[in-house]
Amino acid sequence: MLTAQRDSLRQLWLILWAAILVPVVLFGYTAWSGYRAAHDMADRQIVRTRDVASEHALKVFETIDRSIALVDEIVRAIPSDELPAREPELHARLKQIVAQSPQMKSLWVFGANGRSIANSLLLPSPSLDFSDRDYFSSHIDTPGKDLFIGDVLRPRLPYAGVDFFSISRRRNAPDGRFAGVIQVSMLPEYFETFYDRIGREDGAYLALLRDDGVILARHPAGTAALRLDPQSPLGSVLATKSESGVLTGMSPVDGVTRRVAYARLPNYPVYVVAGYDMAQIRAAWGRWLGGYLLFGIPATVALVGVVLLAQRRTRRFYVEATRRQAAEAALRQAQRLEALGQLTGGVAHDFNNLLMVIGGSAQQLRKHRDGPKAARSLDMIDTAVRRATALTRKLLAFARRRALAPKVIDLGGYLAEFREVLTRSLRSDIIIRCEGLVPGLAVEIDPDELEVALLNLAVNARDAMPDGGDLVIALTSRSFALGPGPDGIGGDFVVIRVSDNGVGIDPQMRTRIFEPFFTTKEPGKGTGLGLSQVYGFAKQSGGTIEVESESGKGTTFALYLPRSRKSLTPVVAPVHESHQAPPGAKALLVEDNKEVAEIATGYLTQLGYAVTHAWNVDEALRLLRDTRDFEFVLSDIVMPGGLSGLDLAQTVRSQHKGLPVILATGYSERAEAARRDGFLLLAKPYSLETLMRAIQQVLREPEKQSA
Repeated sequence: MLTAQRDSLRQLWLILWAAILVPVVLFGYTAWSGYRAAHDMADRQIVRTRDVASEHALKVFETIDRSIALVDEIVRAIPSDELPAREPELHARLKQIVAQSPQMKSLWVFGANGRSIANSLLLPSPSLDFSDRDYFSSHIDTPGKDLFIGDVLRPRLPYAGVDFFSISRRRNAPDGRFAGVIQVSMLPEYFETFYDRIGREDGAYLALLRDDGVILARHPAGTAALRLDPQSPLGSVLATKSESGVLTGMSPVDGVTRRVAYARLPNYPVYVVAGYDMAQIRAAWGRWLGGYLLFGIPATVALVGVVLLAQRRTRRFYVEATRRQAAEAALRQAQRLEALGQLTGGVAHDFNNLLMVIGGSAQQLRKHRDGPKAARSLDMIDTAVRRATALTRKLLAFARRRALAPKVIDLGGYLAEFREVLTRSLRSDIIIRCEGLVPGLAVEIDPDELEVALLNLAVNARDAMPDGGDLVIALTSRSFALGPGPDGIGGDFVVIRVSDNGVGIDPQMRTRIFEPFFTTKEPGKGTGLGLSQVYGFAKQSGGTIEVESESGKGTTFALYLPRSRKSLTPVVAPVHESHQAPPGAKALLVEDNKEVAEIATGYLTQLGYAVTHAWNVDEALRLLRDTRDFEFVLSDIVMPGGLSGLDLAQTVRSQHKGLPVILATGYSERAEAARRDGFLLLAKPYSLETLMRAIQQVLREPEKQSA
C-alpha cells in the first residue's frame, strides 16, 4: 500500500510539472506564431496602403504631365512676339486648367529670362525674376524635356501662401534653343489630406519622396522640406534605385522605428512609402496575446490546482462514487419513464378499443334487458367502463399520447374560478389561499386536463395534511430567453405553484413520484396515476414540472406552462338537443377492428343512418368515388396499410369539399396533427351521446372542416 501511495504521489508530481511546463511551451510557441502572424498582417496592410497611395500618385502625376503638355502646345501655337499681348487669354486658359485639378496650386509659363509670361494666379504677371528657382535653373543646360520634380519651397513675398513643390518641363524654341519653362506648383497638403483618409489607424505613416530622398509630403503632416540620410535604411535603398520592397528601420526624421513598404512610380523620379509604427504592431500583438493570457493563466492555475487537489483523491473517492451513482440513477429514471410512456401508450390504445366494445355492447343490451338484476349488472358494467376510461386517460396523459383540445385561457381568471372547485373538493380544515392571480397571463392548453392536473396536486396536498393546513396557489411568470430553464425548457412561461405545509416527501421517493402506479399511500387509497397525469400533461403542453420538498415542512409543485400571446378562445355554450338523421341519410364508417365497427354501426343505426363500412382507407376512397350522397365520414386514425385516417380526412377535404369528417382515436401520435388541421376528434371509447354531439357539431359547422 505504501509503495502504491509513493507511486501515486510521484505520478502526481510529474503531472504537476507537466501542467506547468506544457502550457509554458505551448504559450511560447503561440506567442512566436502570433508575432509572425502580426508581422505578416502588418506587411499585407502596409503593402495594400502603399499600392493605393501609388495608384493615386501616379494618376496625379500623369494628369500634371498631360496639363504641361497641353500648355506647351498652346504656347507653341502663339508667335513669341504676340505672347505679351495675349497674356489675358493665356491667364484665363491657365486658370481654367488649374480649376479642374485640385492638386495644383498654380500654373506658370516662364520666358528664357526667368520672368513670367503668363500664370493662373495674377494678371498682369509679377515683375519678379524666377531664374534662381530650381524648377527654372535645372532646365537651362538640359536639352531634353524630362519632367523635373523640385524641392518644397515657400512663395516669394509679397505673394506669400502655403508651401509647394514644383513639377516643370523645358520649353524649346523652333531651333532647339532654350525658350523658357512651364511649371506647376503642387500642394503637399493635397497629398497629406488623402494620406490622412487612408491612414487613420494609430501608427500609420505615408510619404511621397523624390528619388534622391527629398520628402515632398508625408503623414502625419509636418515639415516636408527634409531629405533622408543616405545612410538610413530607406535612404540606402533609394540610392540603389530599387523599384519596390518592404523593410524595417528607424526614421532619421522623427526617430520612430517603422515597418515600411516602398514603390517607385513608373516613368517618374518619385517613390511612395507606406508604413506602420513597430510599437503599434507590437501593441496589437500584445493585445492579442493578452487574450490568451487571460485564458491561459487561469486555465493553467486551475489545472495545477486540480492536480494538487488530486492528492486527496482517496478521501474524496467515495463522495465522487456516490455522485456518479446518483447521476446514473437519474439517467435510468429518465429512461424508465420514457419506456413506461411508450408501453402505457400502446396498452391504452388496445384497451380503449376493448372498452368501446364492452361499453357499446352494454348499451345495446340495455335495449333488451329483462328484470332489475340485469339492469344492475349493466350498471356495474357501465361503472367499470367509466373507471377504466378514466384510467386509460391518465395513462395516455403520462405517455403524452392523449389528444388534447387546447384553448387560450387567462390563468388569473381561471384559477380564481377554480378556487371554488377546490373549496368543494377539500376538507374544511384546509385553508386555500391564492396569490398573484393577475390578468394577462395567457396559456394555450387543454382546460379539462389542467383542471384534472390541479385537482390531483390539491388532493395530494390534502392527503399530506391529515390535520389540516394551508394550501397556497401562486401564479407568476418567468422567462428563460437567456438560457435553458428547468428540464431544458426555453422561452416565456407562466408558473403555477401549488404549496402545502404537510409532511413532505421522502428524498428517496422523490425520484419516483411521477411514475405510473407508484404511490406512497396505503392500498386502496390511491392508484398512483395522479402525479403521472400531471407530469404527462405538463410535458405534452410544452412545459415541465418541478418539485421541492422537505420532510416535515411541506411540498411545492411548480407547473411550467408556455405563455401565449394569442387572443383568448371565446366560450361557446354546448348544445344538447337530440339528433335523428333525415330519412335515407348515409354515413361512411372506416374502421379496421371488427368489434369496434359493429358497435359504431349500431350507434349510427340508432341515430337513423344507413351505414356503409370500409375496412381501410383505399376502400373508403373507392366508395367515395362511387357514392356522392354520404352525410359524413367517421374514421379511426390508426389504420392498416400505408394511409391513416388523417390522410383520408385530408383527401376528403381536397377532393370532396363540404363533406364533414370525424376522426376517432384511442391513441395516435397523429392526433395532435389532426387537431391542428381543424378536424374534429372523437376519443375512444365513445358513447352514443358523445357520437351524436360530434355529428351535430360537424353538420352544423361544415365550413370549418373544409378550411
